[in-house]
Amino acid sequence: MVKRITLLMALLLLFIAIGCQALGKQDNGTFYGTVEMEQIDISAETAGVVKEIMVSEGEQINKNTILAVLNTPEGTIRTEQAELGVQAASNERQSVYEGAREEEIAAQKATVKQMEAQTRGASSTVKQVQEAINQGTAALKQAEINTSTAKETFTFKKKNYDDALTLFSSGSISKQDLDTAEYNMNIAKNAYENSIKAIEGAKAQLSSSKMQLEVQKAQAESLKQQLEAAEQKLSMVINGALETSKNAAELGVKQAETNYELSKLALEKRDIKSEIEGVIHTINYSVGEYVLQGSHIATVTNPKNLWVKIYVPEKLLPQLKLQQEVEMKSDFVEGEIKGVITNISPEAEYTPMNIVTKDDRERLVYAIKVKIIDNAEKLKAGMLLDVKLK
Repeated sequence: MVKRITLLMALLLLFIAIGCQALGKQDNGTFYGTVEMEQIDISAETAGVVKEIMVSEGEQINKNTILAVLNTPEGTIRTEQAELGVQAASNERQSVYEGAREEEIAAQKATVKQMEAQTRGASSTVKQVQEAINQGTAALKQAEINTSTAKETFTFKKKNYDDALTLFSSGSISKQDLDTAEYNMNIAKNAYENSIKAIEGAKAQLSSSKMQLEVQKAQAESLKQQLEAAEQKLSMVINGALETSKNAAELGVKQAETNYELSKLALEKRDIKSEIEGVIHTINYSVGEYVLQGSHIATVTNPKNLWVKIYVPEKLLPQLKLQQEVEMKSDFVEGEIKGVITNISPEAEYTPMNIVTKDDRERLVYAIKVKIIDNAEKLKAGMLLDVKLK
């Protein structure tokens, strides 16, 4: 009995020791934590194909270093279009201030007539596509009816074949009668399968017509707006520019210039830069791969921003405050390492039971983040430090 009690006491002491070690605490008030390092995922602000990778993993980089270059031909085209838009707006402004000649009036009248014809044609096309949708809807309904009929026929013919097969097995009918039943079943099966394909074809045609209708409606609306703009311009060239027209021309130039600047900014996004200095931890894409907007091109670590996270019991919280200096040591770095407390968790790391005793509250721990302020160049992520709270 004495030996059993002694063994239980030894196990109890072992569990208590393990619990204290889990809290990372020694008798002298020292806590343990591993060094962690800031990591930044550098993302693409636009989509494109990776044209060039400018850095290598493990390379030290400065702020604004270009990590990769994307090939975005559409961005170049948009910039060129925006530049042409500035020129066109400037020419329009000049035309407004100078007034129109007879040739310009005649040309604008011809433009209005052409736009009227195109608008009427677009409206007619919309009606035709709408009619095609109506016909497609009717065709789909008929195909569904045909499929239902074909299914019933196939079910009936298959049952006849199954019955004929039973009769043939018992010698009640001839082989020719069985073959005839099987032939009729296969004919019904093919008709049923073809009716299903007809439904799929009708659905595809109807979907295509609906998409075409949306496109034609958008085109008709665009032509309508262009016609209204052409009519307004004709009125302007005949009657001369009003003050509002001059203001609109000025605004048009400013808007075109703004679009040009925005397109240049978008084009610059093909150069993916790092906003911090640090070390290239990983490169996640290769030349030739397509990158979506927001994709993580590379991960950069900042060796100068290191910290240690420790866990302390509740009773020590009143002694701790933000920016409080602490001392740390490493088995592999000579001398003291200084740090400051930058974060104290407001919540316990583990939720207590419904009934909490004083001993239970002693076992609650809170996360403390300690920023390393010296000897950062000697430390590496993952190293174990002894943190002594003053």
